[in-house]
Amino acid sequence: MNEKLCYNCFKSVNGNDTICPYCKADLSGCNTAPALPRGTVLGGRYIIGKVLGQGGFGITYLAQDYKTKERVAVKEFFPEAMASRADGSSVAPYTGERGENYLYGKECFINEAKTLSEFIGNPAIVRVLSYFEENNTAYFAMEYIEGDSLESRLKSCGGKIPYDEALKIITPIMDALSSSANRQSRSR
Repeated sequence: MNEKLCYNCFKSVNGNDTICPYCKADLSGCNTAPALPRGTVLGGRYIIGKVLGQGGFGITYLAQDYKTKERVAVKEFFPEAMASRADGSSVAPYTGERGENYLYGKECFINEAKTLSEFIGNPAIVRVLSYFEENNTAYFAMEYIEGDSLESRLKSCGGKIPYDEALKIITPIMDALSSSANRQSRSR
């Protein structure tokens, strides 16, 4: 039997299947350029699946941690205005000022991962599992939390979230940031 992996639920499926029998995902799709191909392994442990989101500075993928078999989110530093995909996986920064900005942005991206990793145990902040450099760029793996994005919630509310709901979203985040600031001022 010819087997392949569903890059949504990461279960083995029959190579002839076009729909995953477990999660009903379309098995014929692939990530489009400039995203990494599905099945790429990063950091020696993260199997890349479908693209969850793409913005000006990066791409976020659904992935599976090969060691724990858990689904995770992997964020890749990939600013399209400053770099391109050199081959299937490597990133090639442009030359000149855009290349310099790329290097500075990559450093900031890694610092973001380091900062987020300090919030371990805080339920209001996503847990960073690891961060690393590979393919001439940087990545960090985070816990994968299913649900709607803030963007999709805003769209469903006509562009405005009711005050009570916004307060429920922002209060835990502000508390997390406040406790972090307090910890930092005590450590000085």
